[in-house]
Amino acid sequence: MECYSSDGSLSVDNLYDATKDKVWRAVRFTRNEQVADLLTTAAVYLEEERFDKLRIIVSSVLVRPKTKYTQADFGSFWKKPGKYDPASIRFLIACIPEDIDGTIKKWYDVVEKTEVPV
Repeated sequence: MECYSSDGSLSVDNLYDATKDKVWRAVRFTRNEQVADLLTTAAVYLEEERFDKLRIIVSSVLVRPKTKYTQADFGSFWKKPGKYDPASIRFLIACIPEDIDGTIKKWYDVVEKTEVPV
């Protein structure tokens, strides 16, 4: 989802455009009536541009080898959190024991050996 303006800052307008259709799609596919009601409310607030009624969260997950992790990995989330207002920031770094290619190969090896009943 593209949420940034041309200057690289978070744009609520872009967030609105990119998100409202996804929320309506989620309403159509959910089987839980309570969740559908909550999503419908969020979609209506997006359409009415009532951002004061929504809790906006900017979220990201970075997967890095443990040996490569640094505080700089947080980038502008750490250095310029105000750039993302009015959103709250949720940024997670998952440190893995070795390089990503090796971890992915091991993961595929396990998945290929796992039998799933059909």
